Amino acid sequence: MTRFNETLYWIAKTEDDTLLSELNCRFSSLEGKKIKDFTLVSTNNKKEFNFIIGSKRKLIFARRNRITGSTKDVIVICGWYEGSNMHVMFIFPDGSYEIKEEWEENGIYSEVL
Repeated sequence: MTRFNETLYWIAKTEDDTLLSELNCRFSSLEGKKIKDFTLVSTNNKKEFNFIIGSKRKLIFARRNRITGSTKDVIVICGWYEGSNMHVMFIFPDGSYEIKEEWEENGIYSEVL
């Protein structure tokens, strides 16, 4: 099993099949573009984790620093939302992950309005 605590970079495929990668552009390059597919790629073994977004859904992607005592790590949040529907994966540094399909109050994320 690939562990998620390794470095991941993203590749986005737009509706017109243009490929944009974190290796050669900024995330802000995606603004205003309809994202069809969003893929996280492992720098250790090139394994890919694909998120099919589709034309009506909106991409959710973030890296969040989490500080607990003297420990600092990063959580990767990736998925999509469409209206009040969502499907998001929270990828933790220890290799575990959690999938959410409903908005929760007082969570590490909040509903996109």
